[in-house]
Amino acid sequence: MRPLILAAVAATAIVSCSAIAVSAEQMQEAQARAAKPAGSYDVAQECGWYAIFQCAKSRRVGGPGRVIWTSDFPNFRPGWFCRVMGPFSSRVQAVDRAEEFGGYAKSAC
Repeated sequence: MRPLILAAVAATAIVSCSAIAVSAEQMQEAQARAAKPAGSYDVAQECGWYAIFQCAKSRRVGGPGRVIWTSDFPNFRPGWFCRVMGPFSSRVQAVDRAEEFGGYAKSAC
């Protein structure tokens, strides 16, 4: 009888640990979503080259293009709102557009 009780306790512990791991993962995802500022910006998350014109900690950035949240892109410094054009399929296209409006080109991924 004792081995049966030990097996039941071990099975319960495994199930409990699995539930905790899933809950922790869900908690991290919820925290990441909550950390994003509310407001008007594009969530593009598209790889490619971008022409970047102006960045700021607030959404009020001027210049051509659209506003993105840099934390959505792996190669951009997180925590900034930037006015961009793109994505472009090549660096040359992004540089051409950036130079036209006084910006610079950068790869998002």
